[in-house]
Amino acid sequence: MTALTVSLPARARDYQIIIEPGLLSTLGPALAPVLPAGSRALLISDETVYGLYGESALAQLDGAGYQAQRFVIPDGETSKTLSMVESAYDAALKFGLSRRDAIIALGGGVVGDLAGFCAATYYRGTTFVQIPTTLLAQIDSSVGGKTAVNFRTVKNGVGAFYQPARVLIDPAALSTLDARQARAGLAEAAKYALLEISATGDSGLFGFLSVQAEALRHLSSASPATRCELIARCCQIKAEVVAADETERSGARAMLNLGHTFGHALEAAAGYGTLLHGEAVAMGMAMALEMSTQLDLLGAEEARRARALLRALDLPLTPPAGLRAETLLALMTQDKKAHDGRISFVLPVECAGRVRLCDDVPQATALAVVRAALAAR
Repeated sequence: MTALTVSLPARARDYQIIIEPGLLSTLGPALAPVLPAGSRALLISDETVYGLYGESALAQLDGAGYQAQRFVIPDGETSKTLSMVESAYDAALKFGLSRRDAIIALGGGVVGDLAGFCAATYYRGTTFVQIPTTLLAQIDSSVGGKTAVNFRTVKNGVGAFYQPARVLIDPAALSTLDARQARAGLAEAAKYALLEISATGDSGLFGFLSVQAEALRHLSSASPATRCELIARCCQIKAEVVAADETERSGARAMLNLGHTFGHALEAAAGYGTLLHGEAVAMGMAMALEMSTQLDLLGAEEARRARALLRALDLPLTPPAGLRAETLLALMTQDKKAHDGRISFVLPVECAGRVRLCDDVPQATALAVVRAALAAR
């Protein structure tokens, strides 16, 4: 078992990320430190994940002395809506859930975002537990307390920072992950790796991903040790950043949005659910690398090696057909990180482990980068 701690000095509160093969079979003991026996637990999941693990999870909760009820949503990004949140509230009220009880997310990033927002706002906050089952959720979205739903064309436009009481990660769940979902998760791992790329040598996560790229491309059959190391390395990076800047005020946490300004626009333009979040982020990172080179922020060798890693992980780097550059630019100006019509980009710079938050990129440059990416098909 690997146990990592997310420390939040400003709130004098820590919580643990538990990474253990087989954890989905021992949920009762894993929950005991944060949820008293006899508590109610509303288990929020999606149709696919509930079909795989839901009945077993409910049985374990019942067996551990909890009163458990389910709320199952349709698969995909289209479920991240305020109307779905209302339906979850209705289920919680009907169940008799109090603020001393818990909402448990069992699923990927969509389930975690939705369930977390419900937990943050139901009776002004109830206990929240994350049980992520996709790679993207296990290494990124389940850690750090960002919860949200989409609003109109704004990705995660309505949300709250609300930390889980505990994150329970079973790497064995990745055995049931399809290749597309696995690649989407690897995009977030690559994002962490690009924060430390150096022209002088490979180390840390970048080196690990480079060496293990072949095994990671076939994640469902990768060894338990490889899965655990990947998850632990990414979670450690995320935990350290969150501890330094929980609510994205100092700018440190904003650095983790590498590729996301482009990516969120791609998701919205393609229609929510068409692109997986990680797929859009991979395409966004490729655009960010191109923008950095055009602005002379990143050298050709570092950019080449960054792109080589993205290709080695078999990530999709070219946007889908049918999108318009002007539409993407307009959507980026609506991004929640934009202000006064200026778009904020996180861009790699010529130094190991550094990126820069740029809000002074000329729109003509942004438009040229987007057009070049769309023309690359």
